Amino acid sequence: MNKYTYALINIVGSYFDEAVALSPGTVIEELFDGDFDETDWMEVLMQLQMLYGINIPDEMTDEHSMTLLEFSEELTGLNELPPEDYPEFFEACLHILEEWSEFREGFDEAGSEEDIEKLTSSFEENTAEAYGKIDAIFEKK
Repeated sequence: MNKYTYALINIVGSYFDEAVALSPGTVIEELFDGDFDETDWMEVLMQLQMLYGINIPDEMTDEHSMTLLEFSEELTGLNELPPEDYPEFFEACLHILEEWSEFREGFDEAGSEEDIEKLTSSFEENTAEAYGKIDAIFEKK
């Protein structure tokens, strides 16, 4: 089991009660059968990015048919940041997580699709600079 598998099982597991047993063979889409949803999954991926200094491409975030092990094996192919770039990366990630927290709060209270679209637009606008910094950091590698 690689470090990403272990982290995925632990981070995702923190969203569930003790009765839910996760394993490397757990299929991601099966996680969405209860209180865990796609916004939770995105939050898990943000935490992984910040924890390991990786940039998970958008196309990977929708790979719900994979097992946690298969997904983590894909993560091993991603470049990790060198230590000297981590402070700037960490700061950008913190900003994104703060905005994400506001998004989640609003999402839980949203009453319509229009409200969700406004929240999404606001999140994208408020995180564009931070995501741009992250992209620039990874591009210089």
